[in-house]
Amino acid sequence: MFTTKGYEWIVEGDIKACFDEISHPALMDRGASTHRRQAHPDPGEGVPEVRPAHRGRASSRYADDWLLLVIGTRQHAEALKEEIAEVLSGIGLLLSPEKTSIPHIDEGVDFLGWRIQRHRKKGTNKRYVYT
Repeated sequence: MFTTKGYEWIVEGDIKACFDEISHPALMDRGASTHRRQAHPDPGEGVPEVRPAHRGRASSRYADDWLLLVIGTRQHAEALKEEIAEVLSGIGLLLSPEKTSIPHIDEGVDFLGWRIQRHRKKGTNKRYVYT
């Protein structure tokens, strides 16, 4: 999935003191109306268009670490990070500045015990994401 979609940047997020600070009523209200979303760069505007990627039964899960894979530029990833920060502030949460970063997929990330990083396959010009 990673290689065929052209992801270039990763917003690696951590919510500061998530379980201490979260507004549970606001979270449940937001969760009922939010679906997984997928960002696509809009070259005319310079900011990615965000549209629903999946429609199905709503479910709520609790996690304070997350990844957002971005097709586009670092500036697109920065804009999405700021949008996420605004959404989180609406439910009483903040991104941890120390633990939130935007690495390139070739630099990779460590996430929940997995190393996710793109490498060129030896002997070819093809690039694959390895875990």
